[in-house]
Amino acid sequence: MSDALERKDELIALCRKTIRLAPAERPPDLPILESAGVPDWYPFERKGWANGETARQTLIGRRNWKRDQQLQQEMLAVATHEPLRRGRQSWLMALGFVDAQPLANRIAPFLTDPNVDGHVIDALLKMRSPDYVSEIWRLSKHEQPWIRKLARRYLVRYSDAA
Repeated sequence: MSDALERKDELIALCRKTIRLAPAERPPDLPILESAGVPDWYPFERKGWANGETARQTLIGRRNWKRDQQLQQEMLAVATHEPLRRGRQSWLMALGFVDAQPLANRIAPFLTDPNVDGHVIDALLKMRSPDYVSEIWRLSKHEQPWIRKLARRYLVRYSDAA
């Protein structure tokens, strides 16, 4: 946990700093990287992603922090800040815990966002939120194998709950 922060106020400050990295509006896609078949990343996306990974590492083993409503709201603000683009991915992963389940309805709309759709499924699985079977169904045929796998895992777990 070398990248982990020591105090909640540091994590809250990191959330706010990450939002400020993004431009006011969502910028257009960069050219496609031939090696990956996806657009290149803006520098602010890379930094936002790294900050989210720091947040995720910080929360490991800190259940009392995960229960903190202010901290959850600050992290949600980053995870749903669309101009941050793919920099939100690790923030969604950081929100993937049961105590954040009340936020599921705030991240579920991003199941249609190709920048984070798979990460939303992952978070909803970890939140144990069964309410999005119909939304996730279409992702069970996603072109990306890892997203298909997550969608199918969600459907196996919750399709009877719908």
